[in-house]
Amino acid sequence: MRLGKKRAIITGAGTGIGRAIAERFSQEGAKVMVAEIEEPGGKQTTDIVLKSGGTAVFQQTDTSLEDSIQSMV
Repeated sequence: MRLGKKRAIITGAGTGIGRAIAERFSQEGAKVMVAEIEEPGGKQTTDIVLKSGGTAVFQQTDTSLEDSIQSMV
């Protein structure tokens, strides 16, 4: 639980490295926000984290748009 009292925003967490980071941070105790432009992948990552006993929320985010980033944080 090295990240036990931390919160992490993981962009691009719908697949690949982003998903792996979200899973690992959750395993280390962080509360994870899955920030992803593609809803299906983001929700799938969130479900994976939740089913493994972690805490996660999904926020559909386009990091190329400032308004989208502002609503994420």
